[in-house]
Amino acid sequence: MIRARIAAAIVLGAVLAPALAACSSGSSLPEPPACESPTPTPTPRQGTGEFRYIAVMRSGTQALHSLTNDWRLEWEDGKMSSRPEFREQFVVYAAKSRCLAQDMLATNPPGGRFSAEEEQFEAALTQFTAAMDFGMAAVQSRNVSEYRDFYKRVDGAFQRLDELVLDLPSGR
Repeated sequence: MIRARIAAAIVLGAVLAPALAACSSGSSLPEPPACESPTPTPTPRQGTGEFRYIAVMRSGTQALHSLTNDWRLEWEDGKMSSRPEFREQFVVYAAKSRCLAQDMLATNPPGGRFSAEEEQFEAALTQFTAAMDFGMAAVQSRNVSEYRDFYKRVDGAFQRLDELVLDLPSGR
């Protein structure tokens, strides 16, 4: 009787082990790549001071748009995919976007002239990075409705960033 129970437990363990392993490892994501050196920094000919700040905010916002547009073109239907490539590429997209936003946040305007704008950009970029974090969590948990919400959050952050960029002086 004891041998039969032991044998049944061994068979049950052998049957359930692959299923448990598949379930437990499925929610992990690859490590995001490390941030590269400064991303949206303008070229030296664009000068220093207030124009540099304006150029970084403009070029950085455009670069964030490009990363997101490239992602949306790669996965055109806007739906979460169960393919491993989707998860791997999302991690890279989110990490690059987050690094760029952090570089933008690290750029300070000279002399306090743009202190109000700096606070607004900080809030919008924080909203953007929070959306990236939310997207990473949605992809990790494979939560389709949260992934759809991720797109709405990113679009909301872009709306704020675009309005702020339009309100910046020409800098010339």
